[in-house]
Amino acid sequence: MSDLIDQVAKQHGISSALDLGSGQGYLSRALAFHHDMNVLAVDMSEIQTKGAERFDRRVIRHEEKYTEESHRGRLTHITELITPENISSVLTRWDDNDDDKNISTSDTITTPTTPPSTTTINNDRWLICGLHACGDLSTLIMRLFAEDNDKVSCLVNVGCCYHYLSEEPGCMFPETGFPMSDSLAKMNFTMGTTARVLACHSPWQWKHQKQASKKSFQQHFFRALLQKIMVDKGLASASQAPALAHRINKKNGFAGYVQAALKKFGLPSDSITEEEAEQYLEEYKYAEKQITILWTLRSLMARVLESIVLVDRWLYLKHAVSSSQNQQKNGDDNDIPPRGVWMWPLFDPMESPRNMVFVASK
Repeated sequence: MSDLIDQVAKQHGISSALDLGSGQGYLSRALAFHHDMNVLAVDMSEIQTKGAERFDRRVIRHEEKYTEESHRGRLTHITELITPENISSVLTRWDDNDDDKNISTSDTITTPTTPPSTTTINNDRWLICGLHACGDLSTLIMRLFAEDNDKVSCLVNVGCCYHYLSEEPGCMFPETGFPMSDSLAKMNFTMGTTARVLACHSPWQWKHQKQASKKSFQQHFFRALLQKIMVDKGLASASQAPALAHRINKKNGFAGYVQAALKKFGLPSDSITEEEAEQYLEEYKYAEKQITILWTLRSLMARVLESIVLVDRWLYLKHAVSSSQNQQKNGDDNDIPPRGVWMWPLFDPMESPRNMVFVASK
């Protein structure tokens, strides 16, 4: 990922990167310490920011101990919420305050170095990036790229956690995480929680995780059988499944699973006796295979559902780039780097199921 970002930045004459949702700073350090980029690492959690700073100091001590000569870009960690309204002021502040006058920085700031490139470096332009940016964070990164025409000119992003995408405006982000594009919005297209959760599934990993897969299928069978019993006994409705916030440890078999579930539901332990649970298990054990088949067919829709999310994002970025090009004056295009939107699998899906990267420039 860092190699790709470095390549895109050099191609467009950019030396500064905004890593949004930087967490513990793994991507930020790679960009600053290995690619000599100047990086502003932003996270909303101060715990993450402080943790990243500690890692930075460890890396620097190691380099000073074992490396005679070290070249690093400038790396700054801040705890802040970046929005389309404040991004330009935040980046301008960071550009103008190398000495930490207005922005809280880590101890890892070093003298910026110019990356070797034949392209003239444009210090006023930024590349915005995010590695496995969760839920609406990826869509925020894309909106920042699309809406800011003052500072941000390139984007590199790998998203994840589609189940955390919002489909209704919220208090933190006034726009929905899905859909983003006008094309799907005009269709009033929605996915719903179930479809967004399915979009995160990776059934191609099952054959390499056979035991874990079997346990997961049994969990679904236990869950279905539990609802059957609860409906039969008038403890739940057939049209609305009782919600279990977390998975239940089923090490004590189905009877133990039922007792743990009853406790979570706040129901008396004798609502379903162990004898009743074992009788139901014996009567419906044939259905475990049926549940496995149903769940497999269901999960095979994952790629289709993920593709809907990805195409929606591609359409949104494509429109943003086209709009930006229409606003720019016609001139000599001979020295202008390519502008557009690209999407392709960057990682091995066995190692990282969310492996689709977006690259965009305007």
